[in-house]
Amino acid sequence: MAERLMSIRLRMEKLNDVAYISVFVAIKFLVAYLFTLVALEYLGRSIMSDTPEWGTRTQAFITIVLLGPLVETYFCQYLFFKYLLRHLSGGVIILLSAIVFALLHAYNSVYVLYAFFSGLLLSLSYYYRLNSHPFVFAFLIHSVYNLLTF
Repeated sequence: MAERLMSIRLRMEKLNDVAYISVFVAIKFLVAYLFTLVALEYLGRSIMSDTPEWGTRTQAFITIVLLGPLVETYFCQYLFFKYLLRHLSGGVIILLSAIVFALLHAYNSVYVLYAFFSGLLLSLSYYYRLNSHPFVFAFLIHSVYNLLTF
């Protein structure tokens, strides 16, 4: 698995910055769409059921598009890779990071699963750009996705 991650990482590093962000945002949309279909079909409700209200539209924008991605990137990717990379493989860190990301989004059971896969994508985006501003890329992917869904 480590060789596979490295192979993909090398290909992803060759993408220009806009293409890199676009690929991950598109994958996040695909994951959200699939989870929405599954939730509606089997549970009869949206993955957004029971999600919190964020106050006024301005407060929601600041929280969802700016602060949330910034804080979550710091706690769920930056700290994990900074302190665990010399002790654990990238794959294990990605998995642990995704679990924590999912638990931070425990609005309902379907959303936790969706957030787990989103956390995997964000951690992968961080890992693939370890040599080139990983925090900025993970934050921008998260923020752009949230902005487009806002």
